Amino acid sequence: MGTVEVMQLRSASEGKSKGFDYRGMHRYLVTLPTFRGRQVFLDPSRITPVLDALRELARVHEFNVFAYCFLPERLIMQLHGSTPGSDLRKFLPAFRLRAAELLEPLLGHALWKRSYLERVLTRSAESAEVARQVFRLPVSAGLARTAESYQYLGSLSEDVEQLLRVRPPRRRFLRTKSRPRPERKGWKPRGRPRPPSSGRSRH
Repeated sequence: MGTVEVMQLRSASEGKSKGFDYRGMHRYLVTLPTFRGRQVFLDPSRITPVLDALRELARVHEFNVFAYCFLPERLIMQLHGSTPGSDLRKFLPAFRLRAAELLEPLLGHALWKRSYLERVLTRSAESAEVARQVFRLPVSAGLARTAESYQYLGSLSEDVEQLLRVRPPRRRFLRTKSRPRPERKGWKPRGRPRPPSSGRSRH
């Protein structure tokens, strides 16, 4: 059975403050590999219990599961602390232990690898875009033709169809510098520019 009591967070991010305590309304991208990279998450009988545990423990520890994706050998989650008391150091060990208790009797071996990766998302990282990247992982892995057709991904708080919509690029209505208009060959300006018409016709 799982014995996850005290978990040292292994960070994939660089330059994080040593005083960062993983409490509060922060956003994280977490990857939980399976034991020895075994392909555990292949059918609903193994995924549903883990997802139920995730839903239960996220509610208890006040986390918003903005996006999740089960690949055969890992679980990727985008987590948002929803209150100042949301503590990732308590939530993740509790979830890992609960999922292990549910699944390890069926597997006959450990569920999780001891270490995992987490990254604290910066303010510049758009939540919806990070979620879309998570949802595209099955396509990159060759498990599905589209993210919409992959059944083992979702969100416990958001509309997945809306998250998957690709936003059009932002139009630039203002330019910092004006570019000169290219001149046609053989064209020369003729005299002074005429003043704008006053709208009156001459007779």
